[in-house]
Amino acid sequence: MGSRIIIYFLSELEYNNSVFWMNENNGFYRDAKNEFQTLTKRIVRQISSFDESVANLQKNDVIFGLDRDTRFRREKRPYSTCFSADIPSKNNKMPVFAAYRIYIRPASSAIMGGIFETRYPEMADTIRKYMIEHCDEFLEIIDDYIFKHTFTIFGEKLRQIPWYIDTNHPLTELLMNKSWIVSYPIDNSQLEFPDILIDCIIEKFKIMQPFINFFNKALEPAAI
Repeated sequence: MGSRIIIYFLSELEYNNSVFWMNENNGFYRDAKNEFQTLTKRIVRQISSFDESVANLQKNDVIFGLDRDTRFRREKRPYSTCFSADIPSKNNKMPVFAAYRIYIRPASSAIMGGIFETRYPEMADTIRKYMIEHCDEFLEIIDDYIFKHTFTIFGEKLRQIPWYIDTNHPLTELLMNKSWIVSYPIDNSQLEFPDILIDCIIEKFKIMQPFINFFNKALEPAAI
């Protein structure tokens, strides 16, 4: 079955999202998880060919578990119905860092990249000030023909513009972000052909890499 087991398992979990079902199908879960880990490991290995900072990552450093904290949620199903992994570029010990992300679920899958964390406003301020100071460099990245025809930048927004931002600045709209993310959809049928899928993912991650690297430079101690 190969990588197809990932979607097969997640589809079954979507309709049988209970502790009882998971306990009864633990072997099924482990087979799907192992396949996702293998896929992720292969992707990390290939990313390291153009981003050396990911070379020493371990699979347990990047893959999210399926257990959900339901204590403060209306949605009480105990498990997430997606396999996902963050592949951090540079220092993932910081509370905020830029990363490559793989996100596989039955309805739609995607790869993403950028800054996802929004709980540290002071670090978002650091990023915005770096964007202002290095505006030309950032514009060169996002105005690149291939980049802008592949991705659209999105993210959670501030309600009010910070005092230090000029409303006429060319990056004003993006400076209102609390997160900065790009994504590219994955056709789940490609999981039947993992070599082709990985080649596609790596091609898109290479295009993302300058974008991700820019944010990690913004968060380096020398920049803060």
